[in-house]
Amino acid sequence: MWLHMVRNGIERPAVAVLGRPRTLGRARDCDHVIADPSVSSHHASVWFENGCAWIRDLGSRNGTWIDRARVSAPAVLNDGARVRLGSTIEFVVRAAAPVVPTRQDAFAVEDVETMVRHPFFADRFFLGDSDHADLRVADAGGGVALFLHPDGDIWRSTVDDDGPLELGEVFTCGGRRFRVVADDGSVGLGATIGDARLPFRLTLTLDGVAGAEAIIDDPQTGARHVIDAENRAVLLYALAKRAVDSRSTGDEDDAWCSDEDITRDVWGRRSSSDANSLHVLVHRLRKELKEAGFDPWFIEKRRKAIRLALADIVIK
Repeated sequence: MWLHMVRNGIERPAVAVLGRPRTLGRARDCDHVIADPSVSSHHASVWFENGCAWIRDLGSRNGTWIDRARVSAPAVLNDGARVRLGSTIEFVVRAAAPVVPTRQDAFAVEDVETMVRHPFFADRFFLGDSDHADLRVADAGGGVALFLHPDGDIWRSTVDDDGPLELGEVFTCGGRRFRVVADDGSVGLGATIGDARLPFRLTLTLDGVAGAEAIIDDPQTGARHVIDAENRAVLLYALAKRAVDSRSTGDEDDAWCSDEDITRDVWGRRSSSDANSLHVLVHRLRKELKEAGFDPWFIEKRRKAIRLALADIVIK
């Protein structure tokens, strides 16, 4: 069983219900930390026993609810049931894992001080203070994005920099220390690696008022931003075309563009060895997106390659 968190009508896999009880609450020692003021420090626990998923309220202030009925004793979680913690946090119970596993290794982000682990539910994990963060970290600045790649690389990206990250290597975010660890299996189905596209719509044209133009929309909030700086718009256009082509073939790996190819697409006959120009362009674009209120991590970078990970792309 899974608990899918519901945000703005969109379900997202959040908690795998496993054999041992897993605690949900605001406290940092919970198995699943929920940063919401209506949720108690140790709010509820879930587990799987005798073929059923169960939930128990842990004496929370605002209660645990199943289909609008407050839980007063351990209760069975049936497929499709709606669970609410406190006033605002809502889950839907689902009977199967949300994606098909594509690798056997289980990974988690571990807080070095508290030893609390936060499992990867996709090939991307973002630490920051935005609504799209997998782990909310106060005073995170631009945040830190982590990417797991099929070739085994772990890639760490900030608004200002990209680079490989070794398993167990400590990095900081918001003044706190973290590391990526190979989990011992306690995260169970949380080890599943799946798609991690961000829910934005990107519309592109080479024939805007001033030439190339890219418009990014967030259908959940109604936010919109126009990118009309030529090199940035052309970069997005080239990456978007590659992403659309890869979806038509059904091979998402084809969305990756080599640094050399994308450099030629943006600057024409400019030297393909000038990786620093691409590096600067990508980070200036990410900063622009961050300042406009968008999560910039749909621009993914790994060793000598780059791609877009977006829910919707329209090329005119």
